[in-house]
Amino acid sequence: MSTPYNGGGYEPYPEHPEGSHPENGAYPGYNPGNAGNAGNADNYDSYDAFDVNTAAQASGASALRFHGQQLTDNIPGDGVSPHPINDPASNGWFHVKGNGKVQVFEALTWAFKAMFANAKLWIPLGIIYALLALIPQFIPALGFISPIVMLLVVPWFVSVALQETLAKEFTYNDTKAPAYGKTLGVSALLGFALTVVMGILMVVLAAGALSTIDPNSLPNPNAQDVSVEEMRSLVRPVLGALAISGVVSALLAPFFLMQTWYAADNNGSFGHAFSAGFKAGASNYLKLLGLFLIVMVLNTVGAALFGLGLIVTAPVTLLAMAYAYRQISGGPVPKEAVATA
Repeated sequence: MSTPYNGGGYEPYPEHPEGSHPENGAYPGYNPGNAGNAGNADNYDSYDAFDVNTAAQASGASALRFHGQQLTDNIPGDGVSPHPINDPASNGWFHVKGNGKVQVFEALTWAFKAMFANAKLWIPLGIIYALLALIPQFIPALGFISPIVMLLVVPWFVSVALQETLAKEFTYNDTKAPAYGKTLGVSALLGFALTVVMGILMVVLAAGALSTIDPNSLPNPNAQDVSVEEMRSLVRPVLGALAISGVVSALLAPFFLMQTWYAADNNGSFGHAFSAGFKAGASNYLKLLGLFLIVMVLNTVGAALFGLGLIVTAPVTLLAMAYAYRQISGGPVPKEAVATA
């Protein structure tokens, strides 16, 4: 008879909720219905709602039933002790409590494994994402519709990615977005704010770039032939402005990556999603920056392959971010559950 691998010698919850370190005491508890008190551990009650000895657990029900409830007290664990929802036999994953720190390559490795482990779900979702991203390239008239549709479906995509961190395999019938409205609101407000900020930055940089151009060096509008050097003198400052705006965007990205995930996980109030996201960016700045740059490269390569690569890279991006969120928030981080003899 085999038993699930527990990730490092810790007994499964709840026999030893503290893992092999009972001196640490039980996890600070919380009431999953008390989402508005996120960030204040004193307001949480207990982990009783996630006791694996429930009838549902005994019948093989997975942790998907907890999706939409707050599964974190926002207090980092040690990264190895089992999370209260841990039940590898039902979930397919072994869950540990996140330690508040992002492990970039661990997140990416898990994302690839999770996507292919549940390919019948993620490949079709990748196709949908790729089509939404590529429609404006082939049908320019629909270019204004694609961003709107993308905004409307992103909260659902994010929610499904969070479900993947709870259960290794599930179907379309199991997918849901219980915090859709909150996630949509956070995404829309975040997108609007970033658009305004980047728009102002582009105007300032463009004005600065144009001010460096000597009017006498501009190509003669009546000339039939424009030299390469004349075109370079005109384009160079503009490209420089675009490059600077791109660098600034990348450097600011870590502060805006996690807000949507806090909202989709129903982890606190609308306002808490923003504040927690900023704090997550500050506490894991370099690692989130690294993760952001890697997935940007992956998706750029995916788009370059006639868009077909996005079928894989888009789901991997979502899953890697979901994993990073679980680590940062101290939530249930999925690990491979390996059976041992």
